[in-house]
Amino acid sequence: MRSLKKIFVKGVLFLLLLFCLDRFIGSVLLKQLYNLEAGQAAQLPKALRAQADIVVLGSSRARHHYDPELIEKITGKTVFNAGVDGLYIPYIQGAADLLMSRYKPKLLVIEIDPFYFTETHFKDNLLRVEALAPYIDDSDILKEQIFDLSGFNRMVYSFHTIRFNGKPWSFLSNIIRQDCCPNGFSPIKKVMEPAEWKDKIEDKTSKYENFVLDPKAVEMLSKTIQQAKSLRVGVVLVTSPEWREQIEEVQVLLSLSSVVKTISEEEQVPYVMATLDQYPEFRDPSYYADPSHLNEQGARRFSETLGTILVHLGY
Repeated sequence: MRSLKKIFVKGVLFLLLLFCLDRFIGSVLLKQLYNLEAGQAAQLPKALRAQADIVVLGSSRARHHYDPELIEKITGKTVFNAGVDGLYIPYIQGAADLLMSRYKPKLLVIEIDPFYFTETHFKDNLLRVEALAPYIDDSDILKEQIFDLSGFNRMVYSFHTIRFNGKPWSFLSNIIRQDCCPNGFSPIKKVMEPAEWKDKIEDKTSKYENFVLDPKAVEMLSKTIQQAKSLRVGVVLVTSPEWREQIEEVQVLLSLSSVVKTISEEEQVPYVMATLDQYPEFRDPSYYADPSHLNEQGARRFSETLGTILVHLGY
């Protein structure tokens, strides 16, 4: 009996040690995350520290299209670009919740590609929100999103170190890296060659031609807007330019954009869709790095255009 008691006590002490180590390492990593200066993982912590008047949220199209310096010059307000490559509507909702729990920006500019609302796109990318697992104790919305992904996630993410799975190495490399994007904007230098993209554009168009709307994606964006409005934070939805050689290739995009327009009307927030008809200068392929992304020259032109629109909207 005594030997069993000893084994039990040692087991309890071992588990207690593991628990303490998990909490200690997790707290060190979280502190490091919140103080990160470089790399994709630094986008949200830098936005939280900057506490800018205007915050841009979205995926790579946000990160590479919105130049805070130019928008600041036109609006007279501080701007931070919190776009992150490969993270979509769940990130927008979670990041907005984190930001608004720390301070109240004057305006959230939300870059929305209408394709985000298709069932195919939303479900294919839903798991990516787990990249924000380190923040779940600071955002009930993120916690709900991540726990809903799997019945095991509540247990798995009770371990604080697991929340940082794969991140410590990037943290270490980013400590010695110079911050290339102090205001979050990451311009793309290259210029697109239209002939190289023709087949890929056709593939994307046909893939979404008979799209099915995902109601969860619509709900997430609507709730983000409602939360912001309840806190008196302004919201402007924006779809920045996409290059298409033939106007027919834009029809699927226009059909999907009606979803965003409906949300904007129901929630009573502005929606700026930079179509090639309204802004014909963006038909110029030299403004693009690829059909979905503006390059540095295109981003600066678009940022000036958007800054002027925001002023007209009262921001």
